[in-house]
Amino acid sequence: MNPNTEKKISDLDDDENILNKRRIIYYLPLVSAQETIAMSGFRLVPFREESDYSNLLPRDIFQRNGTLLEIGDFKSGDFFEKMADQEIYDSLEKIKFGYFSLNPSHGQHIYGYVSSETFECFRLVEKTPDPSFEHKVSLSNGMYHFSHSLVKYYQARSAMEQRQISVVPEDFRCVDFLTIDITDANANSAMRLYNKCWGTYSLHSNYDKALLARVSIETAIKATGANKQNFIANFLDDALRLIAKTGKSSLVISTLEEKITSRKERIQKALEAGVLDLKTARDKFAHDGVQDLNHINIPFYLIWFPIYWMVKFKSEKMTENEHIRLCLFLCLLNYHPNQWQIFKISKENFRMKRSSLDIYAHYIRVLPVYLKNKRDDVVDITLKSIIKWINESDEIAS
Repeated sequence: MNPNTEKKISDLDDDENILNKRRIIYYLPLVSAQETIAMSGFRLVPFREESDYSNLLPRDIFQRNGTLLEIGDFKSGDFFEKMADQEIYDSLEKIKFGYFSLNPSHGQHIYGYVSSETFECFRLVEKTPDPSFEHKVSLSNGMYHFSHSLVKYYQARSAMEQRQISVVPEDFRCVDFLTIDITDANANSAMRLYNKCWGTYSLHSNYDKALLARVSIETAIKATGANKQNFIANFLDDALRLIAKTGKSSLVISTLEEKITSRKERIQKALEAGVLDLKTARDKFAHDGVQDLNHINIPFYLIWFPIYWMVKFKSEKMTENEHIRLCLFLCLLNYHPNQWQIFKISKENFRMKRSSLDIYAHYIRVLPVYLKNKRDDVVDITLKSIIKWINESDEIAS
């Protein structure tokens, strides 16, 4: 158990012996599921009004169509257990990491604006017989913790009107792949920092994202034992070696491999520039106290880091699906991150064309499905579309 995951529970009850005798649920109000989504050791369960735990969800705070988080033998409505509580929030970090790696939120995303707060998970403990009891959340200003009314807290959160998302098992198919058997404390710390970078920041509190991103990279490097001076070159060499191996048995991979290797120098420069930009922004902020407005958003890091994680930690378990994702990411690097979300309007039908990031996010999901269903005709059309997109980057680079 990573000690950093232990959550402060004093806001629930001062007496742990009393707390252990009270039932609890862990509720995600902004995540809706129509069926149980099971992952390794934990699951997302739709809230059911007819259940024996429904009375634990306050009627004056939350909508009642969210999702519950459960782990192992712990079911919603069971008595509070400190170890289960820690594992719940460990699991939540894995869920967020797997979700955002496969479903990066962007301007053309079907769910619209999705952030780490979308997965905010509330402990809701059984009320005491004392009618003055009020659910609390623990806030901190950096100096001390303050117990604040859950009603008022969630009212403030709801004022942003962040929309609820409807999820299906496919949205979380990367969770187990990316997180099973990852026990290194540095790796898990890097994952948490990555999730934090998906958090909602105001216009006046966003300057530390580059700092967090760079720290997560350096923490992940420690976990891999790589040399910090040349880890990008090593990452690209590893990626190309994996692609070449799989390309021998996959027409899709071999087709994309050809497009990648012919642009290797451009891709490597893009990788090095993306990582160096984060380091420069981090150094300005950490050493000179200078805020870098160019890194309010960090799209390169948010897309690249799960790919780096996959190549360094999960290379032996990568299937054709993951290699497709790796190839499409390297193809995406033919465009500068500032161009990733630029879209055009078709002159023929006046419809919005996909941005480069939307092309990447769309095809890493659907292309494996086309291959699985043996839709060879659709695969061929898709490949032609991807190749056209890659070739168009040459006009920008020239």
